[in-house]
Amino acid sequence: MTFKSIARNSLVTSILALCTPVFAAEPTIHEVYVAAEAGRYDEAQSMMDQVLLAHPNSATAHFVEAELLAKQGKFAAARLSLATAEQLSPGLPKVKPDAVRKLKSLLASGTAVESGR
Repeated sequence: MTFKSIARNSLVTSILALCTPVFAAEPTIHEVYVAAEAGRYDEAQSMMDQVLLAHPNSATAHFVEAELLAKQGKFAAARLSLATAEQLSPGLPKVKPDAVRKLKSLLASGTAVESGR
């Protein structure tokens, strides 16, 4: 191998390394709750969009989405997300029953309160 070919290979390797996309870790539900509780709803919503894109059939993700939307006063959208969650997993066995009751009560009253995990 000549110096020229080594240099060319190094250059190609460097270019490929720079062009490779860097993938961020998928946000956790905990991170979504932390952002929402801090009032950073846009950030929390962006994270939920990523979670739902990666896990469109997750009842828990749709439930958290419903909580987030309700906390923002977006009750119609929250009801749809809750309905999706319940359709995916009737009875929502992976969600604390108290959290389900709180969300349903919130949606029935149409007023924003703290989310219940």
